[in-house]
Amino acid sequence: MVICAYTERRWPELLAAIESTRTQRPAPGEILVVIDHNPALADRLRAEESGKTVTVLENSRRRGLSGARNTALPVACGEIVAFLDDDAAAEPGWLAALVRPYEDERVAAVGGAATPEWPGAGDRAAARRAGRPMTLPADGRGPWPVRGELDWVVGCTYLGQPSQLAEVRNLMGCNMSFRRAVFDQVGGFTEGVGRVGSVPLGCEETELCIRLRQHDPAARILFEPAALVRHRVSADRLTWRYLRRRSYAEGVSKAAVSTMVGAADALATERAYTAKIIPAALVRELGNAVRGRAGGLVALVLSVLCAGIGYVRGSLRRRGAADTAVAGTLGDGKAAVAPVGGAAGAAAPVAATGPATADGSVAVDRPVAVGEVDLAAEPLEVRLAAVDAAREAESARVLVRRGAVVLGEVDVPVRAGVVPDAELSAALADFSATPESSAVKANDVSVSVVIPSAGRPGAAIRCARSVLATEYPKLEVLLVDNRPDTSDSLALRGFAESDERVRYVPEPVAGASNARNRGAAEATGEILAFTDDDAVVDAHWLAALVDEFADPEVDCVTGLVLPLALDTSAQRLFEDWGGFGKGYQRRRLTAAGVTGETGPDWAGRLALYPFAAGMFGSGNSMAWRAGSFRALGGCDPLLGPGTPTGSGEDLELFVRLIRGGGVLVYTAQAVVRHEHRRDLDALARQMHSYGTGLFPMFAVYVARRPRELFAVARRLPGGLRHMLAGGSERNTGRGEDFPAELARAERRGMVAGPVRLLRGVWRAPRRRLGLPEPMSVENGR
Repeated sequence: MVICAYTERRWPELLAAIESTRTQRPAPGEILVVIDHNPALADRLRAEESGKTVTVLENSRRRGLSGARNTALPVACGEIVAFLDDDAAAEPGWLAALVRPYEDERVAAVGGAATPEWPGAGDRAAARRAGRPMTLPADGRGPWPVRGELDWVVGCTYLGQPSQLAEVRNLMGCNMSFRRAVFDQVGGFTEGVGRVGSVPLGCEETELCIRLRQHDPAARILFEPAALVRHRVSADRLTWRYLRRRSYAEGVSKAAVSTMVGAADALATERAYTAKIIPAALVRELGNAVRGRAGGLVALVLSVLCAGIGYVRGSLRRRGAADTAVAGTLGDGKAAVAPVGGAAGAAAPVAATGPATADGSVAVDRPVAVGEVDLAAEPLEVRLAAVDAAREAESARVLVRRGAVVLGEVDVPVRAGVVPDAELSAALADFSATPESSAVKANDVSVSVVIPSAGRPGAAIRCARSVLATEYPKLEVLLVDNRPDTSDSLALRGFAESDERVRYVPEPVAGASNARNRGAAEATGEILAFTDDDAVVDAHWLAALVDEFADPEVDCVTGLVLPLALDTSAQRLFEDWGGFGKGYQRRRLTAAGVTGETGPDWAGRLALYPFAAGMFGSGNSMAWRAGSFRALGGCDPLLGPGTPTGSGEDLELFVRLIRGGGVLVYTAQAVVRHEHRRDLDALARQMHSYGTGLFPMFAVYVARRPRELFAVARRLPGGLRHMLAGGSERNTGRGEDFPAELARAERRGMVAGPVRLLRGVWRAPRRRLGLPEPMSVENGR
């Protein structure tokens, strides 16, 4: 029997809790009371219990309820370990009811019910007479004990929990028990989660139960209402302020648990609670409000709202992900190798090589070189790009290929600008068994490559040179100037005149979408390929894209986007967060779903399919059948860089294709290297633009296609979790060192999105508000 305490203010309650367990039949084999970093309370209890059946321990771990419970685990000798709060008293027969289900060997944990004991209610009769507070509404009908929808706020059983023995996801911390072997198998309570002193956090028992079930899906976790305790509720917990704080803290705690065990498991019970229990309570309390009793309605709305805000805030902070339990809930680091066929096909995070910071994290202060190695070449050597930084690189991210075939990436050490042979051989060992693949064959079709540019002539020319270097036989390159008649235009015009394969195309209406659409309108190729002026394409890029169009059903092909450089911390942060890369596995995406390996971390994206980024590819590396692109009307002119909305044009176009019955193929064989933002200010502006484009993308899509409203609305709750939850696939790459200002910039962008869309509609020329855009050469425009 374990009871944890932290304050002398609960001295009478603590003694009552101890006595209520001592008088149980059968009696517990031992009673351990753990005092949480309060030596005076520990000394007082030792004096009080001297010569009795209580062992007093002091928390030797991290301050808080989880640390106190973990302190007891190595000392506990019983086959079953039961936990009771210091302000709870067990009813007669509690322990017998709690341990009875363990006769089934499959049962790993059993918890009981808790009924609130309001201030002034010293026994069951007084509890019946005590008035329920306005902040915790309930129906009031039915036998004692009465359950309210918000009784969880004060740590008690709430309406909606089972009324008889049943399996549940998790137990309630004030009244629970586990087989001792559970802690040997999965570790103890995660000390980054749970109550610390009077701070009303929680969910440490939820995380442990989910971790147990994930470790052993056959393990049974039972709720036995007959194992009843009375949980004393102090007057300060009946205030509106406490309701707000506790509900907010519950949301923060659930976000931390979601980060550790996944949102699907962490929120399964909460989804049912908010979908069934809360709506029914709202209907009841709405009727009460009509009769002049609106307190219950206000409490329900306030609690749900504060919990939601807490969850969003906690998700963005990503708190708790780095904390580990007694046995550690985080596994060993994975090897920095991503060969073809590996799970998810994504490269390992770039290694940080800087000094440790005060909180134990590692500062990222050295550049990481980028390069590639061809396994078909003799001799085998790594070609590293020059590093533009004050310090030398000590590591490199290397693309591994065999001729034209891309295999994956490895992270390797660099010494004096060279990758040592021994380390390179070890890193490439996983690729040695990769079977030979046929080289990508260039199709005999004409291709027009569209490169929009707005004030970056040097970068646009660099990009165009890389496209020309592919030596694709039937090629034209269109440099679309989105700021014509400026000094920048002279350089673009001059370059176009230097090569007959290049054409200069002016597009005065701002926006990358308008520039892409203008390029498509002027293009003559059967295939339209698009990249951005801050990108450099691989020598095999066009051939790999075009090769996929050998399948006549394919409308669009996207490719792998890697960093051009990882010289600065901002570039590494963006790439570690996910960058533009979509992995090394080929995928075919249609209205029916995704064909091809997706990996276990795609559950959230697939649930939102096709209304989620991260699976289609990016607009800076895509190719279309000219007819398919024009039939769709091209990129929406209200979205994308250069417009008030800032982004979203490529995802909206991909969604439009898939929902319209088209076929998109993603291939890692078509490689583009993108120049990420070099400083945090520029990266923050980019994150802000990603935020501003979120709402407008869906608003524009639905506004032009009202029949799609239900499809989008149905995925909205999951989409919000995917965007905001710290444990979502989208956000797991950020890591604990992801600067808070970048997350804030993205959130500010989300808030500004609707206003930005209105500004875009107001400013856009009338001819650009409708689709389709001018997409054919024959129309003469």
